[in-house]
Amino acid sequence: MLESLKIFVSVAERGSINSGAEACFITPPAAMKRINSLEDELGLRLFERSGRGVKLTPAGKSYLADAKNIIALAEQATANARRAAGGSIVVRAGTSILNPCRPLIELWNSFTEQYPQFRIEIVPFTDSVAELSEIYAHLGRRFDVMFGVYDKLAARRLFNLLPVGESPFVICVPSSHRLSAKKQISPEDLAGERVIIVKMGLSPTVDKIRAEMEKHPDICLIDSPEFYDIGVFNRVAAEGVLLLSVAYWADVHPSVTSVPLKSELRQAYGIIYPLNPPQQIEKFIGIIGANYGY
Repeated sequence: MLESLKIFVSVAERGSINSGAEACFITPPAAMKRINSLEDELGLRLFERSGRGVKLTPAGKSYLADAKNIIALAEQATANARRAAGGSIVVRAGTSILNPCRPLIELWNSFTEQYPQFRIEIVPFTDSVAELSEIYAHLGRRFDVMFGVYDKLAARRLFNLLPVGESPFVICVPSSHRLSAKKQISPEDLAGERVIIVKMGLSPTVDKIRAEMEKHPDICLIDSPEFYDIGVFNRVAAEGVLLLSVAYWADVHPSVTSVPLKSELRQAYGIIYPLNPPQQIEKFIGIIGANYGY
C-alpha cells in the first residue's frame, strides 16, 4: 500500500504516468497497474486520463494531501524504529534538482570513518512552490535535513541553517540573449529588460539588490514567489525574461546562461534542518558544524 501511495503522489505531482514512473524507478505499465489497483481498492477514481497526461479528480486532489502525510508519517516511524533499535542512525536527506544532497554527502564523507553509526538515506522531492512551502513548514516530517540556498535571516522563522559557504549572485539569461556573452552584468545593463526577483521583504540580502535595481526605472521588476522552482528557469528560456539567481544554480537549465552580477553581496548555502531537531540529528549537524567553527 505504501509503495502504491508513493507512485500515486509521484504521478500526481508530475501529471504524467511516464514521468512519475521514471521518478520511482519503475516502468510506466507497472505504475499504471499500481494506480489501477489503488483505485479499485479505494473504490474511487483518482485520475482523469487523456492523451496529454493525467489530471487529478476532486477525490484525487483530496487524497493527494492525505497520501503525502501518510508517507511522511510512515517514513518517520521507520526512522524512529531504527533509532530505537540502536545500531545505525539514519539521517534522511531530501534531494531535488535545485536542492541536491550531493554536497551534503560529500561533506559527510570525511566523517564516515569516525562516525560509522550514521547512515544517510536519500529521499527525493520535487521543486514546486507548493511542495517547498510544505517541506519548509514541516521540515523533519518527510526527511531530516536538506542542502540548499537560503537567506540566514529569513530562515530563522522556519528552520535552522548551518552555513558552509556563500554564493555570488548572477543574472540568468537565455543562452541566445544579448547579455549572455558579458563577463559581468551591472544594473545599467538591464535597461529595458524584465527581471524576475523575489519581492521586497522576504530576503534582507535580495532586498538590497532590489533596492539598487529600483533606482533604474527602465528595469521592469517582476515579483517571484519566495521559493524558486524549476518553472522559473523554464520561463527564462521560453519567454526571454531575466532572473536574479545565484551561481550555486548555474547549471540547472541547459538553455539558460548565468552571468555574474556586479555586487559584493553573497547568499549563504548549507545544511537546512528543523528548528527543534531530534537529538541524533542535532549531533549529526554538530559534527559537521564543529568543522566550520560553530
